[in-house]
Amino acid sequence: MKARKQPLEQGTYADLISSCANVKQWQPALGLLHELETSPEVEAGPSASLYNKVISSFVREAAWQRALWLLHEMPGRQVQLDVVTYGAVASVCNRARQSLYTLQLHEEMVKKDIHPDIPSFKVAVTACRRMMKLLLQASPQKSGRQKLL
Repeated sequence: MKARKQPLEQGTYADLISSCANVKQWQPALGLLHELETSPEVEAGPSASLYNKVISSFVREAAWQRALWLLHEMPGRQVQLDVVTYGAVASVCNRARQSLYTLQLHEEMVKKDIHPDIPSFKVAVTACRRMMKLLLQASPQKSGRQKLL
């Protein structure tokens, strides 16, 4: 961001990050998040919901590596992971056809006693379906065997 005379307030950062995320512009959203984290004028750092918005902005370009990176950075930044965070990252991975990561995220969420919601289960089922199709395509077809999917 360019230098300003007046520092932004946390609510302004939140509005800007939300606007960027809504139009799937992850680069400026990530830049604003970093600026908020490092701003000495802002007392509290970004909330989990702001991280979730930035992660959701990765969907358009299926930037799954960035989503995973941000997910694993959050605890070190004192931000609590929740079902929305895991769901957002899983959606990005699913969009990028990274089914194994999608399922690993679901498993990690359960191990951390974060209860999956319906959208999380839907993403996991989609990943399972995609993996099953790949396995069936890779296995030799026997005569008379029907295609399941």
